[in-house]
This record gives sequence, C-alpha cells and structure tokens, in this order.
Amino acid sequence: MSTTFGSLHFGVRRSPLRISDDVIQLVRYIKEYPTLKLIGIMGYEAQIAGVSDKLPSQKLKNIAVSFMKKKSLNKIKLRREKIVQSLQSEDLQLVFVNGGGTGSLDTTSKEEGVTELTAGSGFYAPLLFDYYRDFRYTPALFFSLPVVRKPSPNIYTCLGGGYVSSGVHGRDKVPMPVYPPGGKLLPFEGAGEVQTPVYYEKETLEIGDVIIFRAAKAGEICERFNEIICLSNQQVVNQFLTYRGEGKCFL
Repeated sequence: MSTTFGSLHFGVRRSPLRISDDVIQLVRYIKEYPTLKLIGIMGYEAQIAGVSDKLPSQKLKNIAVSFMKKKSLNKIKLRREKIVQSLQSEDLQLVFVNGGGTGSLDTTSKEEGVTELTAGSGFYAPLLFDYYRDFRYTPALFFSLPVVRKPSPNIYTCLGGGYVSSGVHGRDKVPMPVYPPGGKLLPFEGAGEVQTPVYYEKETLEIGDVIIFRAAKAGEICERFNEIICLSNQQVVNQFLTYRGEGKCFL
C-alpha cells in the first residue's frame, strides 16, 4: 500500500505486489497448486499507520509528512478496492481483507471492502505514538530498571535498558525515563544494552531503587520480558505471557 510521488517512495518496502495486475498474477499461480488456497489478503499502509507527523523540533518534516499522508489516503482506498474487485472477478471468495495499523484506524475503518483492522503496539500507547497528530491514547506500558551504580552526583546508572525501537533511529526511538519525573538520558550515551545512565537535577536515589521507563514501541519490550503485569488501582489484576515467556523465538 505504499505510494509514490514522482521519484519519492512513501511507505515501506515489504512486497513487490503493488497493483491489482501483480496480485492477479500471483493468484493464478496459486490456483495451479491443489494444496494451496487463497482465503485473504493484507494491505498495510505503513506511511499512514506507522509514520509520525508531530515530532518535536521537526516542523518542516511534520508538514511534509502530513501533506503526503492526506495525498495518499484516496490512492490507497482506490487501489485496495480495485484489488478486491479483481480478486472477486477471479471467483475468489475472500474470508478476510486486512488493512491498517494503529495510526490509521480511523481512515482504514471507513473502507467498505476491509473486513478487519490490525492494531499493533499502539494500544499500549508507547512513546512513539505521542508524536501522531490525529490521535492520542493513554500510556499503558512501562518497564523498570534497577539503579546499580552511582558514578557521580545526580547520575544514576541502571542495569540494561537499550531497548531501541525499529525504524529510522532518532530520539523518538529510545526509551524515556518517566518516574521519578525529571530524569534525562545522557546525550552521548543514551540507553545501552548493559547500562543506562539517567541524570536527575533534584532527585535523590539509592542503589537498588528503580526508575520507570516508557518504551518507544511495544514489540521490542515483549521480546525482552517474559510477561506483562496488569495493574489497576495499584493492584496486580492479571498477568500475560509474551512470546518470549512462552518460549518462542520468531526472529
């Protein structure tokens, strides 16, 4: 579902199938094999669902991304409709047509041909989704790191923490200390695999205290931790195993 504007590619590079003719060619190939059956398709408009357009101190980029998002919407809608119609003309009864992501739920849901929406880490409202113009959820996913060293006054070094999120690396892809409030990562160290130093101007912490962080995305956190603990009114109300907790390793 990526779109192009002249020589500019706007979206991700995940599939060579871009138009209905490409899809039909694959469908006819599948039909040659009695053991294969096509029951559904997925079209992910990453340039709408997964690209921030409210990044701090990047006004020109935000304006450009917002403009291209608006220009892409109708193209995506028409292309997906044409692909579905082409498949129907091949006597294919699709069980599902999957589309969208967290950042495009409001637009993808308006397409009549889409039967299901995909929302990934956004419902946890990790840090990356603070930088979207059109929606805002309540932050719901946090992780804690213990303070293991105090190399100098006002700097507290935590164990681990280098859970950098996928995509073009920048400040919006690294964890942020949120509690105690006022913590800042060091500009020349950031969050590291072995250690993450955090600067506090006024807070006093001791060895063994914990610092609470928000991650930029949720997937990397679920790869690092065995379970997600659900809290309500300061009480543990449920626990869910991640893929790691279930002993799975997919990537």
